[in-house]
Amino acid sequence: MEVVLAEEKAILEKVFSLRRKVFVKEQGVPPKLEWDEEDSTAIHAAVLHHEEVIGTGRLVVKGNSGRIGRMAVSKEWRGKGVGSLILRKLVEMGIEKRLNRVYLHSQLHAKPFYLKHGFKPIGEIFEEAGIPHQEMVLFLTLESQRQD
Repeated sequence: MEVVLAEEKAILEKVFSLRRKVFVKEQGVPPKLEWDEEDSTAIHAAVLHHEEVIGTGRLVVKGNSGRIGRMAVSKEWRGKGVGSLILRKLVEMGIEKRLNRVYLHSQLHAKPFYLKHGFKPIGEIFEEAGIPHQEMVLFLTLESQRQD
């Protein structure tokens, strides 16, 4: 397995195919909610296994923050470290871009996964695409952790 930035059209097509499979088909997210204008500017990470995309996620940079999202792993690869590879790559990209923090909207069932990677829950539980979520944050710089 290797983690790459999905910059080539062929890899991006496989990324979008996996997202369609996981979010639209498995979770019932309406296609109009899955695809947005941020796909064209986001940093997309993909985990490849024998040329196939088995996991993906994206980082959308907004000012000094980045939002991680669209984390998806093929059903047969879940629980095998693929999600951790993606998340580490996206956090690494946030550090490389000198962001203060990265945040995400975690589906509640995935919250322990993000806690394990140092993310902290903030705010109340809310629904996104009919699925309960909670915002979580990871501070990347000591300065951004100060609460004056």
